[in-house]
Amino acid sequence: MTETDELSTYLARAMTVKELREALDKFEDDTRVVFSYQYGDHARTVVAGAVKVADESDVRWSGYHDMPMVVEADEPEDDEPRDVPDETVVVLS
Repeated sequence: MTETDELSTYLARAMTVKELREALDKFEDDTRVVFSYQYGDHARTVVAGAVKVADESDVRWSGYHDMPMVVEADEPEDDEPRDVPDETVVVLS
């Protein structure tokens, strides 16, 4: 699979803004929002990090991580031109 295919396939499993709005519609406006992830400890604890920012960002496929990575605005450009375009997404952090 190409990097473009990998990125498209991965992002196809992500919620859209419309789906997120619909999912959040059942909650009260003052309900706190977190994101869960496995901490990586021996006990495989699932922790809840606070969502503090919802912003637009570009992502590109990372073969090393086998998932998209956020492209930092101040990230220096690679010496080699990229054939694979970045994808703009909403990032919660």
